[in-house]
This record gives sequence, structure tokens and C-alpha cells, in this order.
Amino acid sequence: MSTKILIVEDDELVQASLLAILESEGYENFQAFDGMMAKKLIEREFFNLILLDVNLPDISGLELCKEFKQTEPRTRIILLTGYSNENLDSEAINNYVDECVIKPYDIDILLKIISKNLEEQRKESKI
Repeated sequence: MSTKILIVEDDELVQASLLAILESEGYENFQAFDGMMAKKLIEREFFNLILLDVNLPDISGLELCKEFKQTEPRTRIILLTGYSNENLDSEAINNYVDECVIKPYDIDILLKIISKNLEEQRKESKI
């Protein structure tokens, strides 16, 4: 079974580069450019991991991650943000986000974070 990753990012260049990199790593990728599109995809599909931009045109990424975790708690969520953690809602970070990565990020570090979260998810599902 393939590993499915949803990229929720409104910046088309960032979206395209993440898509290309993750495809080269062998992940099955899906794209959403706003929260509404992401919600529709999540209703139809299980995603192992979501890369979620905090600033979306129609809804806050933090609000969206709360909804996603309530819908499917096994999904790992990595929040992508241009802000430091101090500027983000700590309740959302602590309860709904598995990792927070500050932009601009090093792609090798992001890939390691993705891999670590997917491995943790696999271990949790065996329990």
C-alpha cells in the first residue's frame, strides 16, 4: 500500500516543488490550494500525512488541522509556516500538530521529518 501525502499550500511554486520532491521519494501525492479543496479530499481519502500551510486564502491552517485531527486522528500533520512558534496558537500546536516547520526550510530536513512521522505512525498502528 502506498503512502499518501496531501500538500495543502496556496503558493503554486512551493506546491510544485514539494510535489516533485515527494514524487521522487516515491510518495503518492495529492494537492489542495485552499482549505475547502483540502476538506473535500479528506472526506474521500485517507492520508498518512498532511503538509499544511498555516496561511491559506479561505481558512487558517491551524483551524483546519483541528478539523483534520478530529476526523482522522491517525493522520500526521506537519504545519508549514513563515512564523516562529511563539506567534502561533500553542493549544493547536500542542494538541493537533505533529511537527511545525518554519519556512524557508531545508528540504533534506523536511524529508527527515516526514520520514520520522510516517515511521511513528506505522509503529502506532501496530499497537
